[in-house]
Amino acid sequence: MRCWHCNTRVIWGGDHALDKEENEHYDLVTNLTCPSCEAFVEVYRAKVSAKGGEIGCSNEMPTCDEGTEE
Repeated sequence: MRCWHCNTRVIWGGDHALDKEENEHYDLVTNLTCPSCEAFVEVYRAKVSAKGGEIGCSNEMPTCDEGTEE
């Protein structure tokens, strides 16, 4: 994944599992940093229901285009 600001590859800092008390819509947060411009990014993963659907997410949320990740 590349930095939104300077297009440098970001460095994975780690994952943190979220408890129900911390967030009702997401179950995991990943933190990433840019070694060039020092930007910090948190990526939240949506919870998945027992039926396999995402909870609390809209189809209108922006997503990454295929082929943009490295």
